[in-house]
Amino acid sequence: MALDNKILEKYKSDLLRKGNDPKTATLYSKWLRDICEYFDIEDPLTLDFEEVKEFIEHTIKKRPANTVNTAFHSLIYFYNKLNKKNYPFDSIKRPKRERNTEVEIFTTEEIKNLLDSSERPKHKAALLLMYSCGLDISELTQILIGDIDSTKNILSVRNSKGKIYRESPLPKLVIQQLREYWKTEQPKKYLFENRTGEKLNSRTVQHFFDVALKSSGIKKKATSKTLKYSYVKHLEKQGIPLILIVEALGMKTQSIYFYSTLEVDFNQKVKTSPIENLYVSKKTETSKLYSDFWTLINPKIEKVSRKKFETGFYTDAIESALKEINSTVKKIVKTKTGEELDGAKLMQKAFSVQNPVIELDDLTTESGRNVQSGFIQIFGGAMTGIRNPKAHDNLETDIDEAVRLLCFCGELMDKIDNGKK
Repeated sequence: MALDNKILEKYKSDLLRKGNDPKTATLYSKWLRDICEYFDIEDPLTLDFEEVKEFIEHTIKKRPANTVNTAFHSLIYFYNKLNKKNYPFDSIKRPKRERNTEVEIFTTEEIKNLLDSSERPKHKAALLLMYSCGLDISELTQILIGDIDSTKNILSVRNSKGKIYRESPLPKLVIQQLREYWKTEQPKKYLFENRTGEKLNSRTVQHFFDVALKSSGIKKKATSKTLKYSYVKHLEKQGIPLILIVEALGMKTQSIYFYSTLEVDFNQKVKTSPIENLYVSKKTETSKLYSDFWTLINPKIEKVSRKKFETGFYTDAIESALKEINSTVKKIVKTKTGEELDGAKLMQKAFSVQNPVIELDDLTTESGRNVQSGFIQIFGGAMTGIRNPKAHDNLETDIDEAVRLLCFCGELMDKIDNGKK
């Protein structure tokens, strides 16, 4: 006998109503059919728990562990959640799931080759976005045009139900590629649409990947998921703690806490993308610039900023440098005057031409007074024009700007250290 079609349809519709993916509903329904075929019945509700247990134990002997666990989920849902049977499924010993711990990871050169091998702007934009933001295919196909904020360089990422559940940094390079793609297709609702204006099918995106992989000559056994694995691994190699990366992707972090020996500041967020290290401008092409420029920077600024800079938290590195400057001046002023000031007002007090707390030049000369007056504006401007926006707004800083501003902060700290107090 075959499973009664009314029972099957009710089961599937309930799964869908509860928010399950259509593929999940189809997969779970298969197990309901299988148990009916095993006992040659039409209605699985006629079975008691011992008979259900018999079917599961039979399945354990015949099928892989991962498949058996799907059967468990399907039957638990049908009997206990949908039909309130309260069968003791926990009394059945489940087989251990077989996990493949060896996954393919692309090198940065392979990522470049893959992207350069993409046939059309649409294909390249899709694969570039998946790697740059650590997206699954299901996340890629859910993106609406309004999910891209090119002002703040942020992508809002939706789950399978279409709800925004995380944000990802969106590098300017990726935005430029998306604009090139836009010129060719001009989608209306979803960022990636088919010819009828609906969101792309996941198989279509996988086809983009397969074609690019074949054209690139890469021999690894890879799927589109390899782009996400590579995203995680490449960020980790940049020094960003794995826990922060996993948390930024909206995944559960409990499974890796045990393996982490790092002290992690969970107030920090992943604010960079591995794509920024893959394609660098000619101006920043020389890695020597970024290994040697610290020798030019005041040690106090290096101490509070270097780790954040080297792990890709450029805005945080600059903010820390400016906070250190403010804190240093604040301590000097309080020690000398007893006043507790902050920001621009603090700098006006510290570098006053008439009654300075920190004297930067010979104030008996006009030239010296001009230097002192100029640096009041420079220090005050650094606090109001750079520190405050970066502390209060969600601003992103690229590596070029970070180097320039850290050098600037180093110069300010040198002035403080060398000033007469």
